[in-house]
Amino acid sequence: SDARGWRNRGVFDFIICESTFPGLGETGHELLEELRRERVLPYSTIFIMVTAEADYARVRDAAESVVDGYLLRPYTGQNLADRLHETRRRKLTLAPIFNAIASGAVDEAIRLSVARVKARESYWRLCARLAAELLLQSDRLDEVMQLLQSVTKDKNNDKDMVWARLALVRAHIARGELTIARRQAAALVENSPEYVDAYDVLGTLQVDQGDLPAALETFRKASRLTPGCQIRLQHIGTLAFYTGQVEETIRSLDRAVTLGLDSRAFDALSLALLALAKHDAGQTRGVTLAQKQLTAFLQRFPGSSRLRRMTLLTDGLVALEAGDMNAASRALKRLAGDHRNDSFDNEAATLLVALMVRMPGVHPGDATRASVLEAVARRCCVSRVVTEILVLAAGSDSEAIQCIQSASAEIQDTAERAVTLSAGQRPRDAIQVLLEAGRSTLNAKLIDMASRIALRHRSELEDAEALTDLISTLQERYCRPVAHLAGVLRTRRPPGAMALHGMPAQGPGRRDAA
Repeated sequence: SDARGWRNRGVFDFIICESTFPGLGETGHELLEELRRERVLPYSTIFIMVTAEADYARVRDAAESVVDGYLLRPYTGQNLADRLHETRRRKLTLAPIFNAIASGAVDEAIRLSVARVKARESYWRLCARLAAELLLQSDRLDEVMQLLQSVTKDKNNDKDMVWARLALVRAHIARGELTIARRQAAALVENSPEYVDAYDVLGTLQVDQGDLPAALETFRKASRLTPGCQIRLQHIGTLAFYTGQVEETIRSLDRAVTLGLDSRAFDALSLALLALAKHDAGQTRGVTLAQKQLTAFLQRFPGSSRLRRMTLLTDGLVALEAGDMNAASRALKRLAGDHRNDSFDNEAATLLVALMVRMPGVHPGDATRASVLEAVARRCCVSRVVTEILVLAAGSDSEAIQCIQSASAEIQDTAERAVTLSAGQRPRDAIQVLLEAGRSTLNAKLIDMASRIALRHRSELEDAEALTDLISTLQERYCRPVAHLAGVLRTRRPPGAMALHGMPAQGPGRRDAA
């Protein structure tokens, strides 16, 4: 707590940090991640992690996250001095590379790093990782594959190169080769079970492929290695919710809440799902507490439509448990009335569906329950996985499930009709079909398909510029990056990635509680 306050007092030469703090539920790795995430740890500062030799395997992922060095207990003053000198020497040796990164000269940083790798000069393994990360972030996938394959050939470097095998998995993901990536990630977890980042990548892949039970088990294993990791506890809790395991949902999300609502790793979705699970378990006081906590968040971030929806969800649940059907109907009506707003997304859809199926006798507003469900599904069923998640949110409500599946089939039929028209050299008709359906349903899949066909056949379309402008406007409003699936968030720094100062963050980024 004191160290967090000191970080704003200036730049430090060295930070020496314990890996574990008994009784606090936090780790040195989590502090390092926080400092890097908030970009308050300049490259000039050296961060050394202190750990017992027996626990080193548990903090190996911290060392792989560009911690500058680790020091095994028990140690002597000479051990400490040697480690400080060595880390300082590495900083000075590799300064040209990191200066290039900080100045935005990515190509120069890659050139310098690869040159040290090829010559096997000092710190070449770290340079290989730097080059791989820069190539991945620059989408130069062929080059990164070639580099990683070259550095993983030597079996003597297996323990040192576990990061390279995970980087290969990430490269396959970037290429869209998810089956290969999942197979390699599973092998990495089996061969290096202490490397926690590999579990995160594997779990995310399993979610993306719709295998939520397997993803849940993967994150359970990761959490056993890092019991104080709030993010992984939330992943377990949300996946347990979608797979119908109420007790585990409550246990994991309660633990995540205990670790701190003010943590930047905490996501308010956990409170919304916790309220739903406690409602199902008959824990009325728990639902009321979640409502109060979400209301407090909304007061801190009054402009957040996301928090407003979650608060409406808990308002509806509290009213339902109190037998106040009028208040429950008002909450549901307000939540349902949001489904055509620009900010409505897959998360909002699952919350709405989850609330509707828990109050089947409550009217959702001017439209019928079935029509609202169909409209939500038409908008949000952009893939098989998302459709399955909406179905899971519907629980055992057969009517809701039928509405979702019918809407999904309708979207798929429209997409297939457009593909047929495009293949038949009728791109203008294909785009017209997609745009009409896209503007009606607000479905991002159909709008993105229209964009791809327009770009592919641009030279054949007389009104290509007008069409692309129209499609771009729709994409800006309705085709936002997926922040998460089934509560598994896309992080600002993908698992296994290096935190490179001066480089932009990857991906859509984590949202904070708001």
